[in-house]
Amino acid sequence: MLFRSMGISASDPSLDVGKLVEWKAGIVGKLTGGVAGLLKNYGASMIEGAASIVDKNTVKVVGKDGEQTLKVDDIVIATGSEPINIPGFTCDEKDVWSSTGALKPESIPAHLLVIGGGYIGLELGMMYAKLGSKVTVLEGTGGALPGQERDCVKVIERSMKKMGMKLMTETFAQGFEKKGDKYVVTAKTKKGEETIECDQILSTVGRRPYSDGLGLENVGLTVTKQGFLEVDTKMRTKVPNIYAIGDIAGQPMLAHKGSKEGLVAAGVIAGQDEEYDARCVPAVIFTAPEMSSVGLTEEQCKEKGLNYKTGSFPFAASGRAMTLQETDGFVKII
Repeated sequence: MLFRSMGISASDPSLDVGKLVEWKAGIVGKLTGGVAGLLKNYGASMIEGAASIVDKNTVKVVGKDGEQTLKVDDIVIATGSEPINIPGFTCDEKDVWSSTGALKPESIPAHLLVIGGGYIGLELGMMYAKLGSKVTVLEGTGGALPGQERDCVKVIERSMKKMGMKLMTETFAQGFEKKGDKYVVTAKTKKGEETIECDQILSTVGRRPYSDGLGLENVGLTVTKQGFLEVDTKMRTKVPNIYAIGDIAGQPMLAHKGSKEGLVAAGVIAGQDEEYDARCVPAVIFTAPEMSSVGLTEEQCKEKGLNYKTGSFPFAASGRAMTLQETDGFVKII
């Protein structure tokens, strides 16, 4: 549509899914390879394997070359997170995808059913809608992207509708059956029980910090109910020489927040007076249109009883947005 309005036409466009996945893997490989290169340049050695804490100065690593025992002065736990499985929908990357499986498909499903209307579910759901899938999203709350600025979410919900996506709110997936090449998902909705037939299931109900098998109990560390390790402003756990950064150190579970925490922990270990003191952490949701934010939402301002004013500017009045024909949305200042 954008090209045609500019006088540009193309015929018989096609998609090679294998090449698309290969291209994506190539980008990931360059990025991870770049990090490995940085480690090498700075004289850091990397040992691949499953690590666990034996005591506060000993780490055991089991890898392809056998078992190693490392004596250390400090330990930084940066194990990230893994997808949450809900009853009846274990992510096996075949019948039920997690975000990992959704990013390396063998084909584009005719009908994709997404469990969870948070940012991961909508980012991937919109991607598949653009690739030609019919997409149905099941969300347990009253709207998409719970916890986000509602004025922004309304724009994204309208975009979902324009793309032909179906959003079912206050809906909970109960289980599924495989019938031939199809999946029949049973869902509890506001109107009662419904069944939905689809070609692929994607579960994106959230992620939990990864702590299994780390040996935390050997040094007296326990995770919270949400799976996080409690840390102070210097990223120390209650064991002074053991630090935690990234997803396991608490919300928000964002890469740049983890990077900053890593810099703080490294500085403290090096004897510097570093401290993690982020008043607000910026975030981006890669939907269509994209949504970025920093600071409190208007709802949070109301909950805190703050005296505030808002101002907004619509993209429909932006020359740049008009040239791209991407005029949905706005900038809002609180």
